Amino acid sequence: MAKRNFKTGKFLHIYQNTNNGFLLFYSASDFLVFFTIFCTMARKYQIQVLCLCLMADHIHALVRARNKDVLAAFVQNYSSVFTRVMKSTGTAACFNHPFGSAPKSTEKSLRTALAYIYNNPVEKALVYRAEEYPWNFLAHMYSRHPFSEPLIVRRASYKMRKAIRNIDATYSRGTYLRPAFLRQISENLSPDEKTQLSDYIVHRWSVIDYQSSLTLYKSKEDMLNAFSSNTGSEYEIRETHDSFSHRTYYKMNRIIRTDLHIQNIRVALGMSTEEKIEVARKILLKTGASIRQICKFLHLPAQDA
Repeated sequence: MAKRNFKTGKFLHIYQNTNNGFLLFYSASDFLVFFTIFCTMARKYQIQVLCLCLMADHIHALVRARNKDVLAAFVQNYSSVFTRVMKSTGTAACFNHPFGSAPKSTEKSLRTALAYIYNNPVEKALVYRAEEYPWNFLAHMYSRHPFSEPLIVRRASYKMRKAIRNIDATYSRGTYLRPAFLRQISENLSPDEKTQLSDYIVHRWSVIDYQSSLTLYKSKEDMLNAFSSNTGSEYEIRETHDSFSHRTYYKMNRIIRTDLHIQNIRVALGMSTEEKIEVARKILLKTGASIRQICKFLHLPAQDA
């Protein structure tokens, strides 16, 4: 990181995508696994996290580290751990190196970066307002359970109470969640319980410093209104832009399950190149997706399509 524009004491906007732009996240479990890894490593390296946004094919974060070596170790560790953990599921996509970054030295630049990062899902037509998207974690600024009913553990089902005990034990050991473990403890929960568990996990692991963000605005309402009226901008990071809506990825996931009768995306990702090309043709006929988006979804190099 010798050439990286790092300013001691200042926040840095980090941007990461993957080799070939392959998708990172296909399910709530994928997002949660990454979130717990990221937060565990942030605690380990004493990283201050102002915000984090996870998109299907890239991530954004606004962080502050003691020095550039600590920052490099933090990014390297959460990236490599997530890639290694996800290999067991067949959905691993390697992060590009080096990662993009831009220092934010003024309050105005921080507000602009916050608006830009939080509004990524709005720009990709996933939600109308930034706080409606689960995986930028903005809604957790003002609620412990923004996407589910309040969790009263003593009134929860036996399976839910057992899942909570397992989650608490993992957190207490200072580690992160793994896909197989998360699948095991949640497989018999109802959809509502799974959403409750997701909210609980985010609250349990979160290291996001919402209070420091709020000091840049008059109030929480002022912050949310600012995000709603201004999507922000970022000119210092060489980001790969995709003009298509990310809703297409959700549609592809649905087609894989309902039309092609492949209940697990990992099965499709483990197919041969020839089999993936055939699946790609079927998806193309049923969606308005671009060839590039379909290739990213199936982890299929564009030259093979």
